[in-house]
Amino acid sequence: MYEKLTVREHLRYFCRIKGLPEGNIPSTIDFYAKLLSLEPYLDKQAGVLSGGNKRKMCVAMAMVGNPRVGFFD
Repeated sequence: MYEKLTVREHLRYFCRIKGLPEGNIPSTIDFYAKLLSLEPYLDKQAGVLSGGNKRKMCVAMAMVGNPRVGFFD
């Protein structure tokens, strides 16, 4: 059975993909959730978010790991 990921799960996976230490992942998720006002949506399925909140989630995923350059359209 396919289960849709929550915002927190999306961010956790991106933290792992970008190589963040496991101990830093919860604080990183909290930081970006607070920065982008995603705190109320962390445990909601990403598919049910509004378009604006989906974009904020995408920005958070892009910024995980402090990339040197970010291109946003």
